[in-house]
Amino acid sequence: ISLHDAIRSWITLEELTTFAWNFRFKELAGDVWTNDDPWWNGRKPRKVAFHCDELHRKKRCPRGVMEWFDEHSGEERQFLSWKFLLRKVHRITEKSEIRYDRVAPSWRGVQVQNFPGELILRTSNWGWVMHSTWVVYTSFPLPIKGDDEGEISDQVLHSKLLPWQWQGADEYNRTLESESSSSDESVNDLGD
Repeated sequence: ISLHDAIRSWITLEELTTFAWNFRFKELAGDVWTNDDPWWNGRKPRKVAFHCDELHRKKRCPRGVMEWFDEHSGEERQFLSWKFLLRKVHRITEKSEIRYDRVAPSWRGVQVQNFPGELILRTSNWGWVMHSTWVVYTSFPLPIKGDDEGEISDQVLHSKLLPWQWQGADEYNRTLESESSSSDESVNDLGD
């Protein structure tokens, strides 16, 4: 069972909600985020805990609350919503047409709030890494910044990003730009 488990590429709800995950931003997130990131400043990374109550555990697509904190700075804990990403389940009809019948949890992706979704991967140490265009979570200790990060380096993870992750980042940025221009217009309207 353990060798089969080592190559399993999807995570269970129990695994997601059991680990104290380590968190850091990727360089691609930008200075605004990396300047305040403990890991980028040579300190231990922030921790993340995913929680899911009994009511949500029984649902077809579990969701819950993610607790985000820095054990060493005394910074206030933050709580954000999370959910497993859905995937379309399809079948081939008798006429060789693809039909999307339903959606199901992918168990290979998580989304926190409205941020771009994270892809879940298995690492060679049998641990887990979740990453998006801007962030990295690991189920094992992160190496100190500057040490060999190996398979969890930004460069290696960048090569594993999927098209839907880039799409999610673009959509997130467009939403921010739209909200920003709407609030700018409101200010201008008040000033006239």
